[in-house]
Amino acid sequence: MNQIVLSVGGFYIQIIFKLENKFFYKHILERDIKKFYRNFITQERQEKYDFIINIVDKGIRSVDFVKAGTSNQIQTYINFFNRSKKNKITSYYYISINQFDYLFLHVLEKLLIKNKGFILQSVATIIKNKAILFLGGKESINAFIISHLSKQFPILLTDKNIIKKEANQFLMYQIPTLRSARLSILQSIGYTIKEIYLIRKSANYAVLPVRKKEAIANQLLKFSNVPKLLRHLELKQYSSNSLRYFFEFVNKNNFYSINIGGDKYKIKQLFNSIKIKQNSIN
Repeated sequence: MNQIVLSVGGFYIQIIFKLENKFFYKHILERDIKKFYRNFITQERQEKYDFIINIVDKGIRSVDFVKAGTSNQIQTYINFFNRSKKNKITSYYYISINQFDYLFLHVLEKLLIKNKGFILQSVATIIKNKAILFLGGKESINAFIISHLSKQFPILLTDKNIIKKEANQFLMYQIPTLRSARLSILQSIGYTIKEIYLIRKSANYAVLPVRKKEAIANQLLKFSNVPKLLRHLELKQYSSNSLRYFFEFVNKNNFYSINIGGDKYKIKQLFNSIKIKQNSIN
């Protein structure tokens, strides 16, 4: 039996590989997790883990054949994972690292919904050990902003991150994924959030402070996983917790609106002029 312990978002997640035999393919998933999640692997051992993922062998019995509605068509399903206990999941050696990414995100959602947190899609950069978040914008605009920011500041995250309340403040944690594995900075520590910028399409290029946060709360909500939780068959009974902390997060943080169009030269000028308010960060 081999094991890996991941430290993500302040949680300790144990992955146990139950090797019944040593066929080479059974080491592929373990190898890939060690490769792509390496910055989050910890040697610390806990008396109790926040979550346990068991990886076991399973043969042809894991394939299910289901009749599709009233037609004669038969759909084939391969079991992905089973929820064996409250904080324990069992999955199989035949899943890929891409599928493990999804499984791990599901585990984090289960933990966060009961621990004052949620997941947010954003581009993040770090200035003086504090996180600056950017939300919104088309993929092409986001790519340009990432490219421009990376020349001045380290890009911490370009996809999903954890927002979690600890003590009396909200911290941002990275989530290990295949997409984030290429970033130069990957750490399991939490960062204080200094400012959040909401990118909006406009003919006028300007950076404006958001005075009425209630007016943008619903717009910001779509960048979080909270709407998904409201519809989730298993987690929706706890979704009010995440919704509550989402609105508290909006109320407690400083938001700015970045109004931009499609002119990349003007976007560059705008970012050069504000310099991400770095002089205001203590």
